[in-house]
Amino acid sequence: MPLSHLRVDGGNNRGRLARRLVTVMLLTTVLVTLLATALQLVREYWQELEKIERHFVHLEQSNLDTIANNVWLVDIERLRLQINSITDFEDVTFAEVVDNEGSLLARSGGVKDDSNITRSWDLHFQYRGKSREIGRLTVSAELTGLYNRLLRRAWVILLVYTAVVGVIALLLYVLIYRLIGRPLERMAAYAREYDIEKRATDFTLERAPGAYRDELDDLANAFNEMTHQLGETVVALQGEIIERRQADKERRSSEARFEQLASTIDQVFWLIDWKSGKVIYVNPAYEEIWGSKVEELYNDPKNWTVPILPEDRPAVEAAFSRIDRGEFRMEYRIRRPDGELRTIFDRGYPVRDAHNRIYRVAGVAEDITERKRLAGELQQLNDELEERVQQRTNDLIASKDLAEASSRAKSAFLDNMSHELRTPLSAILGFCQLLERDQSIPGGVREYLGIIRDSGDKLLHLLNDLLEMANIESGRSNVEASPFSPRDVATSLLDLLKSMPAAEGLALQLDIDPKLPAVILSDHRKFRQILYHLLANAVKFTERGEVVLRMLWLPSNDGKPAELLCEVSDTGIGIARDDLGRIFNFFTQAGEEALNCGAGLGLAITRHYVNLMNGSIDVESEPGVGSRFTIYLSVQEAYAGVDTDVEGESGEFVAQEGDDVLELKAEDFSVLTREERKALLSAAIELNGGRVMELAANIEAQHPHVAAGIKRYMRNMTFTTLVRLLESSLE
Repeated sequence: MPLSHLRVDGGNNRGRLARRLVTVMLLTTVLVTLLATALQLVREYWQELEKIERHFVHLEQSNLDTIANNVWLVDIERLRLQINSITDFEDVTFAEVVDNEGSLLARSGGVKDDSNITRSWDLHFQYRGKSREIGRLTVSAELTGLYNRLLRRAWVILLVYTAVVGVIALLLYVLIYRLIGRPLERMAAYAREYDIEKRATDFTLERAPGAYRDELDDLANAFNEMTHQLGETVVALQGEIIERRQADKERRSSEARFEQLASTIDQVFWLIDWKSGKVIYVNPAYEEIWGSKVEELYNDPKNWTVPILPEDRPAVEAAFSRIDRGEFRMEYRIRRPDGELRTIFDRGYPVRDAHNRIYRVAGVAEDITERKRLAGELQQLNDELEERVQQRTNDLIASKDLAEASSRAKSAFLDNMSHELRTPLSAILGFCQLLERDQSIPGGVREYLGIIRDSGDKLLHLLNDLLEMANIESGRSNVEASPFSPRDVATSLLDLLKSMPAAEGLALQLDIDPKLPAVILSDHRKFRQILYHLLANAVKFTERGEVVLRMLWLPSNDGKPAELLCEVSDTGIGIARDDLGRIFNFFTQAGEEALNCGAGLGLAITRHYVNLMNGSIDVESEPGVGSRFTIYLSVQEAYAGVDTDVEGESGEFVAQEGDDVLELKAEDFSVLTREERKALLSAAIELNGGRVMELAANIEAQHPHVAAGIKRYMRNMTFTTLVRLLESSLE
């Protein structure tokens, strides 16, 4: 886009700048010359006046006495010669001498003129020592000659200055035109022909090689920079114009879509000017809900609030007046022109400008009449439903209380029956064990005793499980931590299971992590029971192959406590996928093969123990391949030197190396109450070493020697010896 259309046609402008500059300089020079000439003339004028004054002073000093003497002598001839010599001086045109009576004695020059410079002196003569006034001398100097000399001087100065200034002006004109005018004309021609779109080459001055840079070079560089910026600005403006056109097109399209959308929704969208209160826009849904024409609202915005019921109108107006604090939400009622009453839910939002000032208010009004009606009906239904739910809840609470009472009664019954059944059963097992050790018993009878003992063991384990289930249901099952050796527990359990008939032909293996601590702190009895249930089930449901118990120590890491991982795997019948989720429920058995193999309590008790000890249990199984139970237990490593319970192969406690044995007799137990002896006997018959140690600790304060003897018996003697001594003390 060329810039020639921006040029103003001023005719022949060639050299105009130089002429203007020279003219200004000439005028300035003339003014300065005139001022200097005037100052020079004034200076010479005062110099001439000073010269005349000096002449007068010289006349007074040198001629006044001589003239007075000639007047006294009345020497007129000599007096005239002196007067003529006075007028011979330049600019002195008149001189005269008169006596005291005013008579003229001598005169020279023309007529006396008052406009001239005139000086008068009294003539005195010394006679007999006295000064006597004898006449008067008057001299007058004319200024006409002075003025003529000054005028000639002025003309000479003006002519000389005019000639010099003319020559200088001509030279300046040529120099200014060549140095300034011509480059500016080239720059103007370049600007007229410059095309922003073509981006011509930069403007350059015609300079001789090695010429010094001056302000015109800076002007040319600034001009080139300006053309570059102008080009970039034009390109940016063109892009902005395109963007604005596109934005305007999109805005019109958006407004069209908004109009289309607003005309189809059933909610009233409104837009109001904040200052004037005029309605800027409202969609056609207003006519459907308010029952009035949109034009009426445009003409008078008050038509919006007129249909609002009087009791609702103050709250609406107050809420709208507080719109500058944020959006408002209001629910109010209107009465349409046809008398129909409707409920409106209205929301308003302030629209702010760049200075955070409100200039518009937008909002959406919705007809919620039908919703309110449905909400009322729904509330009525909810009230009725809540009443029914409350009645049903009361019935369920009564049923729950009844069920809990039944459960407590069942737990109490199981607890009592378990104790009642276990006491005689323990006696049977104890005597069976004693009879089996009697060498005089025949082999056939010994076999029968073994059958009785095996059946009694099964029944005792079942009773123990039932009692533990009752404790679990009643919330009496707690964790009692004590130091023990997990390696010894695992070894004794495997040795115990090897003696079971079901373990015949199976490989029972133990894989223990070398990093496993020798002593840990946890619930010894529950840990042993967990492993016993898992190992017993593995042996029970594995006909051939192997049962492996693995123990892995997981040290603490990043604040996570140490864990003991116990894994029991077998090559047995496996468990179906559908049964994996229910094998840990009470009285639940998986598969037809397990229906006659227990009461279904072991795994349920195991999971409860694991959860109680802050652990977790997982199971993986495949029918026909085998199962793997994995347990994670949070335990602590016990400090070195702590006394631990060590079990023998039979599950009985044996003595530690270096312990001294304290022998007890039956009469030593007579210091205990009969109930205490019965409790000790029951625990010993059940082979429950932990319970025996607990009872010994309870009597240690009053009977320390008996408690110490029981503890050492538990470490050195068998349960049978303790049972025999307790039975003897009860006879």
